[in-house]
Amino acid sequence: MIDRTPTDDERAGMAWWNVLTEPSRQYWMRMAGNTGIVADAWAVYKQTMLDDGRDEDGNLVPFVPAERKLH
Repeated sequence: MIDRTPTDDERAGMAWWNVLTEPSRQYWMRMAGNTGIVADAWAVYKQTMLDDGRDEDGNLVPFVPAERKLH
């Protein structure tokens, strides 16, 4: 549970996730390593939209989820 106001980026990620179809959610979660964390799928989506998710040689760059603090 978030005990603060979500950032603009977090709100955008929630809105993005809420309009996805189930197959699209599965795709983006799979691309994020099946972490089960919507923010990871959102991060992969944004990175893909920025640079097509590829390095300078055109190879797909694997997504590595950021470490998260658990309370």
